[in-house]
Amino acid sequence: MGFPSLNEAIPELLFWVQDANWPVAEPIASVLQQAGPEIVPHITSVLVGSDAVWKYWTIVLVIARSTPEVVTELRDELLRLANNPNINDRVESVDTVAREVLSEKLV
Repeated sequence: MGFPSLNEAIPELLFWVQDANWPVAEPIASVLQQAGPEIVPHITSVLVGSDAVWKYWTIVLVIARSTPEVVTELRDELLRLANNPNINDRVESVDTVAREVLSEKLV
């Protein structure tokens, strides 16, 4: 299975990348990396949420390896996290990985 047949499962799949220590995180992230713009609203929900660890791993495992189109659509949220992180985002280095993705993917 691939996209678009997995579109309805995106929220459940994103749940499994909350922690890269989970054995399923990497394989599921590699599936999510193949998604197109249909993943953007679901990732945005993670990025505006309060779980800094989930944000970190979503950026590292999914966004950083996604298509340029997906990264471009997430640009504003990544900029917000890079430039105006809350204390939890700073503690978990969300701002750092957001800056790295922006500099590597949006040159």
